[in-house]
Amino acid sequence: MTTHDPARLGTGDRVDRWAPLTPNAWLRADVVNRLIPPGVSGHDPTLPVKSSYDPATANALLDRFGYSKRDADGYRRGPDGRLTLTLSLRTGGISRETQTLWKKNMDAVGLRTEYDLMPFQEIIKNLEKGKFQMYQGGFGGSPSGYNVHAQLHGRQPQRVNIAQFADADYDRAADRFLRAGSEADEVDAARTMNDVRRTLMPQLPLYFRLESDYVHPWVSGYRPFVFSSYWKYLDVDVAKRRRAGTKE
Repeated sequence: MTTHDPARLGTGDRVDRWAPLTPNAWLRADVVNRLIPPGVSGHDPTLPVKSSYDPATANALLDRFGYSKRDADGYRRGPDGRLTLTLSLRTGGISRETQTLWKKNMDAVGLRTEYDLMPFQEIIKNLEKGKFQMYQGGFGGSPSGYNVHAQLHGRQPQRVNIAQFADADYDRAADRFLRAGSEADEVDAARTMNDVRRTLMPQLPLYFRLESDYVHPWVSGYRPFVFSSYWKYLDVDVAKRRRAGTKE
């Protein structure tokens, strides 16, 4: 989830990242507290997986930063009146479930929410132009951890750093990551970037999605691969498929 709104300090503690992953829920994933997943350079396996879900702290932060007043419906008011958080989402997929969970979390601390749903290509255009308040979506697909952390690197253009985030400590750590001469150096730089992100909360990692591949016994050459398509290297043993009694 990416944001450049002042109320992010309260929303980060209020998102229950475990809810979508409970038994019989609608998503298979691992809850995380970092941006770099396993198998990607800079991943730190020593970081404990612990939830930042803390409604009491969220309420205290919102009160402290000037959002203590409530309207007749019980929602918090901003310094200039009505306060509404707008979450941009892609149409389809799990957007309905996301809205339900988000509303439940935000209602509990008195934050009114609205949703801006649009097709993928349209939402990308808005993100690159900064026409959003908060956005929930996925990012990844590279073996380099820098490509994940580049989303918050101040030197990156807005099409990459959509939150328009800039922080000197983060930028120095990003530069160290690019110059790192060892895996340990990459992990150390990534840990610094993650600490800055967690403190200032321009982005909240929710989970790493898990996927299951089902392969027929007559498909040969299949090996799970993380980053790119390899389907052109697969083959089908026609004779084996016929023996299994499956139609061609």
